[in-house]
Amino acid sequence: MRVIVVGGSIAGLAAGLGLSRAGHDVTIIERDAQPLPESPEAAAISWRRGGVPQVRQSHGFVCRLRTDLLANAPDVWFDLLDAGALELRLLEHAPQVVREATPEQADDELAFLLCRRTTFEWVLRCAVEKECSLMLGERVESLLVDDNARGGRVRGVATSTAELRADLVVDASGRFGRLLSRQTEDSRPALPTADESCGIVYASRFYRLRRGADWGPLNRLWAAGGTYGGYACVLFPHDADTFSVNFGRLPSDSLLAAAHTTEGFTRAVARVPFVAEWVDADRAEPNGPPIPMAGIRNMLTPQAGITGLISIGDSVCTTDPAFGRGAAIAVSSAFALVRAVQESAGDLRAAHQIFDEWFAEQVAPWHADSVAQDRGRTAMWEGAVGGSSGQTTEAGGGSRTVTPALIAAAGMSGAEPAVWRAFVRYAGMLALPSSLFTDDVLGRVNGLVASGWSPPAITALDHREMAAVAANA
Repeated sequence: MRVIVVGGSIAGLAAGLGLSRAGHDVTIIERDAQPLPESPEAAAISWRRGGVPQVRQSHGFVCRLRTDLLANAPDVWFDLLDAGALELRLLEHAPQVVREATPEQADDELAFLLCRRTTFEWVLRCAVEKECSLMLGERVESLLVDDNARGGRVRGVATSTAELRADLVVDASGRFGRLLSRQTEDSRPALPTADESCGIVYASRFYRLRRGADWGPLNRLWAAGGTYGGYACVLFPHDADTFSVNFGRLPSDSLLAAAHTTEGFTRAVARVPFVAEWVDADRAEPNGPPIPMAGIRNMLTPQAGITGLISIGDSVCTTDPAFGRGAAIAVSSAFALVRAVQESAGDLRAAHQIFDEWFAEQVAPWHADSVAQDRGRTAMWEGAVGGSSGQTTEAGGGSRTVTPALIAAAGMSGAEPAVWRAFVRYAGMLALPSSLFTDDVLGRVNGLVASGWSPPAITALDHREMAAVAANA
């Protein structure tokens, strides 16, 4: 089968690699013209992905991504480790009571990948360049659609220089690609989309440990920091002795705007529990200024329903990057697409149906979960910005409604090994969001609360105090 993949980021690269290895003739069209840098370090310094602003932001690669790579492209996983990426086995960092409990067979899946986005994409691109054709610096202008076919039939794409025919077009052009919307005005109506702001703007800054310096503490499975009254600050370890710190606030919060300047960011992160120990000048030094990212949205768009066109990755679903789900959804969607094509034996209508069913079961729930959590956090932050005072705690507050945050606190405190595993499998996308709210998990958490247990408090500056620190007031 002749396949054109539009977009050469994580989703497009993974789809191209999987389809090529399944025996198909694949061409990936990427609008960025820059060739592959010589090394991961060169990529970190010079790779400018104009269509992928998040490449310069903090990234976490959850358990689901690891299991998908080991099942479908194990060489890529081991190439990542050879390139310096780190496999963080979560059981080794679990509370003592969890480590001492009887191990379970599925515990081997509980591992995160720690590396920079540029390192991940560089390794994946190296594998793809050996097996697929890449057209760099080309922009797809429109789809070639045969409207005489029942329901429409995509026959290829038109670029600025040529018309390219294909049996299948994979839209991995990302959130801003809008491949379907590039048709003529009278061709097809816009698709209904669930689309709302995540209620947050970020700035990320990268650091490198000084020679001989050890890691600082981790308090969030594979990260450090937390979400507090009106702001969030989370640190992610990466490869090559690097780490990044991400500081988030409400888009309308002018009081904390100074935290996204170089000086304000430096002052702010130095006052965040756990993060402060990492960014101490004796332990690490920054690699450049904080890089902002705005316009972050939770978006879900249905498939176009045109035979010969299947969309994956950010083209159809984006979630709050704070949860670290984007790369995992991209890779998982790519390999699910490969399976759908193979199982349908070339019947693309059947492939559409197989993929749509998988997407509804395995991707849509993560979008809904991100929306629900962002709405809750936004409401909390709006209250904090509107007049909170005194110190705040990440897990504090008087509510005892069982939420993902309360389940996380119960699990990571070590009070309940079964709850720890349930939360980690959810956080790693090995189990769907609904798995957090089984009768067993709810019963255990409610039992803890009834016994007088409370989430351990992490004292941090409140919104007013943090705003003053960032502004040096």
